[in-house]
Amino acid sequence: MAQQIPELESSERKPFIVGLTLAGAVSAGAYSAGVLDFLFEALSEWQAAKDRREHGTPMHDVQIAAVSGASAGGISAAISLLSLAGGIRPGEEEPVRAADAPPGADRSRKIPRVLPELYDAWVTGPRLFGAVASGKNGAFLDPTDLKANSSFASLLDSDPLQQVAERVVAGIKPSGAKYQFLTDPVHLFLTVTNLDGIPYVIPFKGGEHRMTNHADCVHYAMAGIGAAGFPIDRCQWLSSWGDDGVLVETWTIGANTARRYDLSAHGAACARYQLILVTNGGHVIQ
Repeated sequence: MAQQIPELESSERKPFIVGLTLAGAVSAGAYSAGVLDFLFEALSEWQAAKDRREHGTPMHDVQIAAVSGASAGGISAAISLLSLAGGIRPGEEEPVRAADAPPGADRSRKIPRVLPELYDAWVTGPRLFGAVASGKNGAFLDPTDLKANSSFASLLDSDPLQQVAERVVAGIKPSGAKYQFLTDPVHLFLTVTNLDGIPYVIPFKGGEHRMTNHADCVHYAMAGIGAAGFPIDRCQWLSSWGDDGVLVETWTIGANTARRYDLSAHGAACARYQLILVTNGGHVIQ
């Protein structure tokens, strides 16, 4: 007769350490936002089932240690973590507006969600056309941002994006919830465009060529929403990201301060790299 092997407790298992990477997707960011909303709901329900010790519930742990995003993915990554600070809040939103519904869509069905700020940022907030509604965003093609005698800087008005960000940050009411599926802290990496640019030099025999790289990134560590300790022993890559190299020089770029660090102390693999930090941004160049 085969011997039954007892199932290991969660504390006896080595957790799966996960990082999420969200691509830029323009308006398709609403799709990835919906996936994130469902993922966090599923992870929360799974943890609740484990706490109740429901029969047949897998008892291993999955811990999200880092989330990164570009463009639309960066918006979803940042807002989802902020929204989690307010707690998992199951609810239903009103059906999509008839004018926005695709052909054949069920306009009577309410839309479930657990992170209302993420839903608002992608569904109810942004619009392409229309006048500014009270308490809501403007529209990307609303010309009210154009001032008399001002230069024409962009086809689209970027104010609605700023309004979304301000409303999300101002509306979050921290619940104190800590999630077993997040580490403490959970790291957030966002790619951005640095308008001032990061200057660097390409040396040539007998001279040099100076260039500017406008690709940049920012790194945040969000503490207080994760219940699992950050697995620093399994994430050695993190130390080579931060500003713990040897400071070589400091200079001013516009209103910002740039610092260049030598990363050779991190080993041979990093010896040929240097790290440039501009305010909160950083960019590794070879």
